[in-house]
Amino acid sequence: MPYCIIAEQQTVPESNSAGACNVLLSSAEGSSASAVSTGQDAAAACQASKAGESALRLPSRDTEAQREERLETMSNAAKMLIEGLGEDTCREGLLKTPRRVARALLEMTSGYGVDAGAVLRSALFSVHSPDLVVVQDIDFSSQCEHHMLPFFGKVRSAHCGK
Repeated sequence: MPYCIIAEQQTVPESNSAGACNVLLSSAEGSSASAVSTGQDAAAACQASKAGESALRLPSRDTEAQREERLETMSNAAKMLIEGLGEDTCREGLLKTPRRVARALLEMTSGYGVDAGAVLRSALFSVHSPDLVVVQDIDFSSQCEHHMLPFFGKVRSAHCGK
């Protein structure tokens, strides 16, 4: 399924003259995901998306070498966050934590590369009854783009049959 990439330049404090780019991926079915890029690459990301190029490389399309590079970059970022909290990342209990954080984030965001329409179409079934149809206890999970924290729950759907 083709994704539409929309980017907009945002105003940020003067300390970051490159600005920020908010990239929104949306599918024809209405599902969407967004990412914010700041720093030197922000202007390039906005320009690339305006030119119709993919500014956001989806992890699900990575080669093995690209996945390893992505994990290394994310592990380094996680290590910096942990150190920023005042923890010693050389401590035995934290030695492998940055890598675990990187793998967990990739897992939690793996849906960005999934065709949401195909998933929904695979869950359709025929009902030949005028009665109420209820589907419940559908697990869902997502991630807050503002805080990068997961949230999850159960969904139920009800509709009248034919």
